[in-house]
Amino acid sequence: MEKIKVDVNVELNQDTLDELRSVVFSSKAVEYLKIKYNLKNDEIEKNTGVLYDFVKDREYCVGCPGLENCTKSNSGLCTDVIIKNGKIESKISPCPEYLKKMSLTSKFIIKDFPEEWLDDNPANINQNNTRRAIMSKFITAIKNKTSDWIYIKNVEGSGASYLAAMLSIYAAKKDCYPICFINAKKTFEELASDYYKDKESFSYTFRKILNCKILVIDGFGEENKNNLVRDEIVLPLLSYRKDHNLMTYINSGFSMNDLAISYMTSKAGERNAKTIKSILLDKCKSEFTLSEFSIY
Repeated sequence: MEKIKVDVNVELNQDTLDELRSVVFSSKAVEYLKIKYNLKNDEIEKNTGVLYDFVKDREYCVGCPGLENCTKSNSGLCTDVIIKNGKIESKISPCPEYLKKMSLTSKFIIKDFPEEWLDDNPANINQNNTRRAIMSKFITAIKNKTSDWIYIKNVEGSGASYLAAMLSIYAAKKDCYPICFINAKKTFEELASDYYKDKESFSYTFRKILNCKILVIDGFGEENKNNLVRDEIVLPLLSYRKDHNLMTYINSGFSMNDLAISYMTSKAGERNAKTIKSILLDKCKSEFTLSEFSIY
């Protein structure tokens, strides 16, 4: 990391200097540095400003309020010191909470949910019988490494997207990844556009979605339904994941039957629409229904 020098933005009168020295010389962290590097008191004295910043930063981080609530000017970073030949300089590095969040984010190939949801705790979900059953089925699938699918019929305001995000975060924390959390309308319509305009981009993105360990399709059925989306995206996607035993979690405002009917966009396409329904019934067995009661 780049070394930087930190100036203490205070008026250096005698009272201020005495206060800084008191903080520095009473710090256990500085005492540790003193022993480790065999620092003399005069060396600490000469570097009081740098060490004061280090001590105050360390004190704040010990009581870490969480990355999203960090009020430091260098949020997401920690101040440390490096010492060579008695010369003390500040070193800025990513804080553990930031690294933890980056590690979590890296487990998502696609993450179509708000960034701040990553900071939430899946254990805090407000549960009822249906949500408990959904969570139990998902967690069992993760632990036993099964390929069970989950289909949720929901209404607006039920918190279905949030529940799906929390469970995908749970999977990421259990090292069950890579994960694609896609918004059906956004992703399917982007793929449909690329199918005509940029086949290379289409193939690259579609392969990632096909092969990810866990796929969440959020808002399935809200996409623009046509022959292309049905025959070149939805049906191949569901068929591939069924054939390769890959876990798929679906949120939809449609029942499985109604979703299939909505894809009967032409007489010729009825067969493929029925195949979509058959795959969903085979892999999901049944559907959960979420009420309007929010889980937030």
